[in-house]
Parts: sequence; C-alpha cells; structure tokens
Amino acid sequence: LQASTYGDVPRRAAERGMLTVAPEAIGGRWEIAGTGADGDFLTALVDDLEARYCIDRNRVHLVGMSLGAWKAAATACSFDGRFASLALVTVEVFPGDCDPTSVVAFHGRADFTVPYGEGGTVDPTGSPNEGVSGTLANIASWAANAGCDAEPVVERIGDDVEHRRYEGCDPGLGVELYTIDGGGHTWPGSDIEIGPTTQTIDATDLALDWFEAHPRRAG
Repeated sequence: LQASTYGDVPRRAAERGMLTVAPEAIGGRWEIAGTGADGDFLTALVDDLEARYCIDRNRVHLVGMSLGAWKAAATACSFDGRFASLALVTVEVFPGDCDPTSVVAFHGRADFTVPYGEGGTVDPTGSPNEGVSGTLANIASWAANAGCDAEPVVERIGDDVEHRRYEGCDPGLGVELYTIDGGGHTWPGSDIEIGPTTQTIDATDLALDWFEAHPRRAG
C-alpha cells in the first residue's frame, strides 16, 4: 500500500511494461515471520499471476516500505530462489539464512519510526522500534550475504544523499544503500510528504532501474 501511495509504483512500473500487484495486509499488519498464512498468500498470489499472465519468472521482484519492506525481505528469505531482487524503503533488516540476494535500500538519518542507528540523528531509545539493528549493520549483512567486498564505495549525491555501493559481489548480484541526511520515515522523491522527504533522488525510479538490472541468477 505504501509503495503504491507514496511511490506511485504500479503506474510508473506499468509505463515500463512491468506488471505490479500491491497486496495489503489484513488491518495493515503483516505477519512478522516470512512463512505462515501471509507468506502462503503472497506466494499463491505470485503463482496465480504467473499462471494467468506472460511473466518472466526470472524477473519477479519485491518492493516495500516500513513493515512492507520487512515483509518483502522476510518473504524473499523464506522462499529462496523465488524472487530476483529487493527494493527496501525505511526498513532493511537482514532476516538471516537467505540465498544471496540483490538489494537496494533507502533510509533517512532522521527517521523517528525506525531509527537509522549509528550515523543517524535520532536517539533510538523510546522509539517505536527501539532495539532494531542499525542501517549500516543491516546493509553490511546483505552485502556479506551476496559475497561483496566488506568496504563499500561511498559518494555524495547532491546536498543530502550519501550513496553506498558494494563491489566485488557474486556474479549478477549487487547491494546498495541510499542514506538521506535529514530524511524521515518517508519515500524519497514522493509527491506526498508525510515528513522530511528528499527530492534529490527518486526511490521509485531507482527501484525500477534496479529490477531491470538484476534478474534472478541462473542456477
């Protein structure tokens, strides 16, 4: 829902010839675990779409924001080999025990809902998600899982975005993080600003570019 509302993903993906489905959790609350009723629902939904439409099964990707990003990551890790890559906005926690996966993530240093952690500007103490692992540790875990070099290449984009790109990953894989200085629990580039929202980058464009560049690896 958030990827559709804030990122306008279905419309903009359709302009590129991509089919998008935007399931919504009952009451807006996905099950935290990757498996279970919600996991069965999501994979059955993909099965149904693959049966009814001409879909390249090597190009099935997951995108989400906040709890939706967590559910995307948990689902990908629970159903190894099913999804090609991930785009994660405001939550990029590594569930562990995953097949090597390509991941692009976006997180603001001033996120009060899911604090950035080390390098952020919000004290996690007392936040709704106190105790969640920090963004830099999370993305380093995804990178290690993909066989990437330990140290990323870091560059600035405009005045408020820091881009981390991990090199040396296993063939066909990539891991990148966009950090937004002063960014809140928001979708970068969104027309709907529910908090501090950068316009320096567009998370939707970057996510769709990511999907085009990262089909599922053979084998």
